Amino acid sequence: MIHISDLSMYTHAVRKVYYKMHKSLILQWFLSGAAFAAAPGFVNLDLVSSLGSTGGAQNKDVVATVKSGDELLLTELQIGSNKDSVLVAIDTGSEYLWVMDSDVTCESKPSKRNVFGKRDAVDISLKDKQTQMLTELRIGSNRDKVQVNVDTGSSILWVMSSNVTCAESPLTNKAPKCKAHGTFSYQKSESFNNKKKMFNATYADKESAIGVYSTDDIIIGKDVAVKGFEFGLAVWASSEVGILGIGFPEANSTGRSLPFELSNQGITNRSAYSIFLNKPNKPGSILFGAVDHSKYLGDLQTVPIVYNKTFPEIKVNVSGIDININGTKVSGGISESAFVLDTGTAKSRFPNSVLDTLREQIEGSEYLESEFLFGSPNCSQIENLKIEIKFDGKTITVPVKDLGFDRDGDGCTFDIMFNDDELILGMDVLRSIYFVVDLDDKEVSLAQSDFSNGKQDIEAFPPPGVNRTLASRGRSEQKVSSANSIVSSIDTLLCLAILLTWSL
Repeated sequence: MIHISDLSMYTHAVRKVYYKMHKSLILQWFLSGAAFAAAPGFVNLDLVSSLGSTGGAQNKDVVATVKSGDELLLTELQIGSNKDSVLVAIDTGSEYLWVMDSDVTCESKPSKRNVFGKRDAVDISLKDKQTQMLTELRIGSNRDKVQVNVDTGSSILWVMSSNVTCAESPLTNKAPKCKAHGTFSYQKSESFNNKKKMFNATYADKESAIGVYSTDDIIIGKDVAVKGFEFGLAVWASSEVGILGIGFPEANSTGRSLPFELSNQGITNRSAYSIFLNKPNKPGSILFGAVDHSKYLGDLQTVPIVYNKTFPEIKVNVSGIDININGTKVSGGISESAFVLDTGTAKSRFPNSVLDTLREQIEGSEYLESEFLFGSPNCSQIENLKIEIKFDGKTITVPVKDLGFDRDGDGCTFDIMFNDDELILGMDVLRSIYFVVDLDDKEVSLAQSDFSNGKQDIEAFPPPGVNRTLASRGRSEQKVSSANSIVSSIDTLLCLAILLTWSL
């Protein structure tokens, strides 16, 4: 039990959060190199703190007896000359102590379902195979196999530790099976290095992971080794699977995202890759350092990334959106707007003007906002509907039959989300787009996906300083803007392309 004569020297507050202190204690235990297993009952932990005192008291260690509750870690205080015993939750994220008065009025708290907004719960009813693209990595000298979700909207890799605690997810109110996709036993790897720097990732859907940054060798694709790669090792997670971020490095980040590290280690010529998501439940692929010309129709069109140094994202301008209803095109009512290309988001976010257009053009239609469903009592009005997304020089067609289309009697529905504040092209739309992300030149090349499963036609990218869009073997690739020197042709490209595949 903690006994402190001056509470101003060491205070913590109570906040109703998901195992927040639990996470911090697990992390502290991990950093010390000790094993930890969360279990009901009491656990004795050394909470080391310097208790500075204006009265000249010596600094000392404080040992607390901590009880693992349902959502919080609790300890007992004795307050006042009457030594009233009070249980409080320990929270490293706050700075004050508060306790209940003997005359306190207790009110019911809102359910967790009401705490989170609609956007935060979008993935609740979706199947994992439809919302994630998983690839397998092998980590450490022990070559532990771990599946991770490839995410263009993130920049770092993090995986589950073998002793990870699976915490309650804010999406389902249940603890996910966070070890189901593999874990990394860092204790068994001779090349593992604990950097003893805190790792903490929180996503838009409120799922999160906490642990430490580490380095180790990882194997990707067909035995391609990336030496000493920095990643987060989660010892606490409320999500089901780790993340392989392949976007721009975050501001003030000390590590590199995988595409930059591949280029830095000379494995690829350029920090660039191409993605083919394919149809649902079909295997897709990502090529680091190369493009597969068999995966798209027509020509690739290159557009600049709308780059923000403070918060870098893979974001490009969309000049307009048309609704094609049985061959008749109607404008979706948007001017040029920047959309994030995010494979880590299951459902795209369109502007509300597109919803207004759909309602105006489709008689008797309804939009169920709580389920993100647009429907018509007459299926013939929407079963052939297409959304046409216009980039500068390229239009991509997205059939609504690829957007969770469902028939119910004479009526039909499809999945679609609207949000003026955050415009995203997620997995549902990106299936229709074959796209190349060039992080070096800050540009994206895109075309309509080709689902015919033709013979691979893979071409490696040239190094920086050589115009990627003009170094193609007889391929026509249009470019909106260019910052690099132009070379008419390249006969030999000394570059290794890495192919990762997954099943959706």
